[in-house]
Amino acid sequence: MNDRLAAALSDRYTIEREIGAGGMATVYLAHDIKHDRKVAVKVLRPELAAVIGAERFLAEIKTTANLQHPHILPLHDSGSADGFLFYVMPFIDGVSLRDRIIREHQLPVDDAVRIAKEVASALDYAHRHGVIHRDIKPENILLHDGSALVADFGIALAVSTAGTRMTETGMSLGTPHYMSPEQAMGEREITARSDVYALGCITYEMLVGEPPFTGPTAQAIIARVMTEEPRLLTMQRKSIPPQVEGAVLHALEKLPADRFATAAQFAEALTSSSAAASHTSHARATALQPAPRARIVPIGAFAAGLLALAVASYYFGTTRAGASRVGYDVGLPDSAPVGFVRQNTLGMRSIAVARNGEFAVYVADRGANTELWYRSLRGFDAHPIPGTQGAVGPFLSPDGAWVAFFVGGSLRKVPVGGGAVATLADVELAKGGIWLSTNRLLVSEKSNLKYIDLSTGAMTRAARACDFPFVDERRDLALCSNGGTFWTVSVHDSSGSVRFPVPAASPDTSVRSPKLFGTDARIVDGQYLLFTSIEGALQAARFDPVTLRVGRVVTMLDGVRRNAYSGMGEFAVTAAGDLVYAPGDNAEVGRMVRTRDGVTFDTLPIKPVAAQRWDLSPDGRTLALVQQTVAGQELWIYDVGSGRGTKWQTSWYMGELRWDPTSRRIAFALRSSPLDSGVTLLGSPNSLQPPDTVARSDLAVSDFPAADLIIAADDANLDLQFIHLQTHPVRIDTLVMPGTQYFGTLSPDHRWLAFMDGERDIMLAPYPWTGMRYKVGEGKEPAWDRDGRLVYQTTNLWWYTVRLTTGNPPFEAPMRWFTDPQFLNTYYRSHVHAPDGSEIYLRGSSHSTGSYLRVIPGWVKQMKRAVDAAGQ
Repeated sequence: MNDRLAAALSDRYTIEREIGAGGMATVYLAHDIKHDRKVAVKVLRPELAAVIGAERFLAEIKTTANLQHPHILPLHDSGSADGFLFYVMPFIDGVSLRDRIIREHQLPVDDAVRIAKEVASALDYAHRHGVIHRDIKPENILLHDGSALVADFGIALAVSTAGTRMTETGMSLGTPHYMSPEQAMGEREITARSDVYALGCITYEMLVGEPPFTGPTAQAIIARVMTEEPRLLTMQRKSIPPQVEGAVLHALEKLPADRFATAAQFAEALTSSSAAASHTSHARATALQPAPRARIVPIGAFAAGLLALAVASYYFGTTRAGASRVGYDVGLPDSAPVGFVRQNTLGMRSIAVARNGEFAVYVADRGANTELWYRSLRGFDAHPIPGTQGAVGPFLSPDGAWVAFFVGGSLRKVPVGGGAVATLADVELAKGGIWLSTNRLLVSEKSNLKYIDLSTGAMTRAARACDFPFVDERRDLALCSNGGTFWTVSVHDSSGSVRFPVPAASPDTSVRSPKLFGTDARIVDGQYLLFTSIEGALQAARFDPVTLRVGRVVTMLDGVRRNAYSGMGEFAVTAAGDLVYAPGDNAEVGRMVRTRDGVTFDTLPIKPVAAQRWDLSPDGRTLALVQQTVAGQELWIYDVGSGRGTKWQTSWYMGELRWDPTSRRIAFALRSSPLDSGVTLLGSPNSLQPPDTVARSDLAVSDFPAADLIIAADDANLDLQFIHLQTHPVRIDTLVMPGTQYFGTLSPDHRWLAFMDGERDIMLAPYPWTGMRYKVGEGKEPAWDRDGRLVYQTTNLWWYTVRLTTGNPPFEAPMRWFTDPQFLNTYYRSHVHAPDGSEIYLRGSSHSTGSYLRVIPGWVKQMKRAVDAAGQ
């Protein structure tokens, strides 16, 4: 809750909690002190308040206050306090039209028509008093004792008078699914016909279960609004009367002049059998006409693309299903979106969904920190869960009463409804967890699966070699994933034996153990495998948990948010068979940019790729980059000057890359399977030297400071290992130091060792180690610039520099350097220093956070039908 707002309104209202947020305002449940009643206080977003101005807002809202109509939610109060612009409405203890659509999907025709006519009556009244709503949607239509109440007229008039300045700031009023074509195009003059269009969209949705135009992004929806005709309603639901269909289609005309002039005319047409029916006949005839010649070329090209996709899918044993995307979006508060970038630093999921489908708990990006938030999937409630600052990787108890999460090196739990936070165990390098039963958890620690008994606090090993686990319904088979492959281990077997699912057909018949390429697998109803492809598509297939045989893979849904590092898909399936997922970029695709003190001045001529690890050679001429493909991970070498790339190595997994000081060799961890790994040296492309495994161990390379020295971290114990290459065989010395050490790197003069410890603190120690070590600050990615300064990145994306001294401690206070939130904040290296003193970054997608979740009711039934049909 905003403490400053609470203080500003304390003489009139007691703010209890935030109950919703949108593009224009944040809504709080409050207690009206004077009248002893509950109210809803809407506070304009600061940027909108700045555009409108207090004087204009207070003057124009007087008109809104005079709107007195049985189907308009009245205005109690408005004002300005400590810079906040607000207005107050009754708190309706009922449901919204969105809630009812979610519950019933399609409303009875009589109810839909009645609600549409009540809303039309409210709109017609407001229009005659000079107020255009501009944001009519199911969320703004409340149902009180079954009767419709239109809300949010509070800022409509003020916004309309500030239209020019709204456009200048890039803000707009309206929701893409219900936005008229003229509003989507940013027309200055918006008339009552725009509200009629929005009401037509809502009526369409009440009758058939989805708006007339849908899409994965706002841009895609608007493109369809501008170019496509809505599907006929009676083709989707035969019981809809012709006059109702005709009225709705008339309201959805592209040109305002072709629509009803007033909302009252629309209401009348819903029950008239004359003019509206003729509109249905015209629309049906239009739908059956052949496409105009001007459209033949793009439609033909699109069909050719689909044909090529179909051929490729058949070759790779994959089928694309025409599954319906009918569903609804659940908005998240603008102040607390899903923090994908910060969450992806560990590769765990950002979202946990209750098995009953009632709510989700997600990791919210709160600026400099994270916090768990509760979001109802069937109502408006959205609020933080106290005591969860810094949380990542949430997972829910089977009954949905508790949520477990990780903070630093500890596993904790808290009641979802709020309460005391309890620490369950210390967990190093956690990669996810599952709540098996009331008192039994399973977590992945350093790639080992471990049980935690909540009644005793005991932790015992179940199996090893399992990253990012998901356990099948029988609770005996763990599905593990990393990169582009998943495998299975028995949770009752401590030997760590690995078995790969075997697909019905493999595109590469030369592979000795055919693997199914995908990540984050789940077993549904004991015989269906559900997982994400590396492109972010949700795929499904028949699956036998005993033989691990997998049938033909069916692509069900594109555009599921996916972690580029771990492959974790942000999706869940409820007990009722609903799908809940976070739409977004298929992967964190980045491009290389050159900066100086945070100011971008150049982009390297290297195509954007889903880079996972990379390093620049010390001479600045060559970039080594690991990217994920359907064939596994590939190491590419790019010429920085020309951008030309050469694929150099393919493997199941390749770890952090480090060039040697001569720019002739690369050291990295190479794994051919979850249990077969080692540190590998690879000569430069010009040397044509074969790979040379110098250490057969599960190590992660962090520095190559000298031609004969590699620094790595033991993934099992998280101790720094010093690999001396001048001896034959090589000598590996372990740095025995309290706690854990990771990302070790030597200063240019080899006198100081910097590393990150288990608490995510940057530490400094003399090299060779004398027993002393110093905490520099909280952060990650320790590195050294060419001037010998230590640099590191904090969790809020600020970079700091530290200059060494001869004092105690042997460094000056860290100095803030620069920040750019558009840089990709990955678990691995995101930044290197170039020889010319500049910095090179991997700039990530601009869609770093998520503002909504999508729910598709009954999706599992669609998935089963598609998979079963593909197997015939």
